[in-house]
Amino acid sequence: MNRQKVLVSAAVLAAVAGAAVAAELEGVAEKVGTVEVCHSPKVELVAIVCRLAGVPGYVWNDPGKSRFADYDADITKWFAPYAKEPAVLRFRRLWQKYGNAYNCPMSFAMHLKDDLSGFLVPMKPVPPRCSGDWEPVCDEMETIRRELVDFRRKSRFDEFYAAHRQGYKKALEPVVRDLKWMNLDKWLREYYGPQSTANRYRVVVCPVIFAHNYGCSVELADGSTLYTPVTSCGSGTLAHEFSHGFADSISDKIFRELPQNEDAYAFLKHHFEKVKDRMENQAYGRLWIYWRETFVRANEMRFVIGLGGVEQTEECQQEEERNGFALVRMLSGALEIYERNRKDYPTLADFAPEIVKTLSVAAKAKGFGRSQK
Repeated sequence: MNRQKVLVSAAVLAAVAGAAVAAELEGVAEKVGTVEVCHSPKVELVAIVCRLAGVPGYVWNDPGKSRFADYDADITKWFAPYAKEPAVLRFRRLWQKYGNAYNCPMSFAMHLKDDLSGFLVPMKPVPPRCSGDWEPVCDEMETIRRELVDFRRKSRFDEFYAAHRQGYKKALEPVVRDLKWMNLDKWLREYYGPQSTANRYRVVVCPVIFAHNYGCSVELADGSTLYTPVTSCGSGTLAHEFSHGFADSISDKIFRELPQNEDAYAFLKHHFEKVKDRMENQAYGRLWIYWRETFVRANEMRFVIGLGGVEQTEECQQEEERNGFALVRMLSGALEIYERNRKDYPTLADFAPEIVKTLSVAAKAKGFGRSQK
């Protein structure tokens, strides 16, 4: 066989092998209404790298209590030899120097193309729906992508993924089951108001994040949005995580303008300072993050109320208060006005000034503002 034929044969074999790997790494997925539930190879890859790096949100304190305990052991056995690869060291440094942890790596993963060949959208400047914690390292994003590609190759990640494919499929089951009765996609479209028909809903199940859940989304080049919360298996948190994709930009705008209303700002700050230490332990240790989380939880409460059951709703309200989110009950009550007057407030953004008024009225009733100086 001459050299040209050998080269042609090698190219054909490489193409076939590449196609086989691509097929293995398509992930697993099921559709519930307009919501896709899937397991994503790129997300699992980034999560495993973060686990090796010791990034908060990816390290299990007591993996034996998880239904994924055997899987955790498999991760350790397979990937421990690669714990000093550049990708791992990079994510460790990003966490230690810039605090890139919890939802931050998942936000990055969602902006990668599925085959890791590039990004879904330009990453400089940092896209509006990519975690702001990436701003200081915007110039490193392409290097990080390449390091992830190298880690995938050196660690034989594709083989690991293929070997656990059935387990990933099984991990989708509780989320699929609950979505079938929650009617969540209908609520998202009706509650948050008119949105592009090109928008898509996708739940990504990722066992590595254990008990955490992250509300990620990607604004695509055509102007549509891909809402992609990441969960370990917590279907009960999906309304919350999806809501981040809709409510965060609104809560951020409110927060930027809130200092102009001294009473309301002092009122919010007072509530935060009372629970600041507890919020630090929940990754909500900055005022703007605390406010964002409070606002999302208030909107989520409207979904809980819609599911029915006064007793269940009261239990949820009390749980929020025990967790340090004392303003959720009041804000949820204000959002009932939004629900009942949709002709006046077609979208949640239209109702934002009323949220500020609610805070201001409550603040004045408690004597906050100028009198507190």
